[in-house]
Amino acid sequence: MRAMFSLVGLLVTVAIIAWVWSSYSESVVKQGHKAQDQANSVVGNAPDGTPAINSVTLEPHEENGQLQSLLIKDVVAGGIMEQYYGLKSGDQVVEIGPLPVKEMATSLAMAQMQEAYMRKAELTVLRGGQRLTLPAGPAQPGGDSSAAELQRSLQRIPTH
Repeated sequence: MRAMFSLVGLLVTVAIIAWVWSSYSESVVKQGHKAQDQANSVVGNAPDGTPAINSVTLEPHEENGQLQSLLIKDVVAGGIMEQYYGLKSGDQVVEIGPLPVKEMATSLAMAQMQEAYMRKAELTVLRGGQRLTLPAGPAQPGGDSSAAELQRSLQRIPTH
């Protein structure tokens, strides 16, 4: 009889520990997912971890050997650049944040496209002869908070 009470007591204790552990684990998993989403946003990745720049195909548009714009050749349907900016095939990116693309080297402009999503900076595009600022709508919080810092860092990088 005594052994049976000990066994029941042990089973109840194990059940309580398992219940507490599962409750705690569930909240840790939820916090982990939130942290992962935030980390993806900070590094400029889509929620699934794909780099934002992989959701568009860019082609430099040059005149007389100088970059004029980045042509959006292809957009991944449902990709983060389509979702956030509303980019379409045929758009020409002429400004990334406050900086004109024609003042950048091609490789720098390509890198700045990834950086733009990471910072939630605006893009200025030419679409069907119209100049548009994307994303359309109210400014995103923290979008241009470091535009001056970005401009200073780009001035230190040679463009030729």
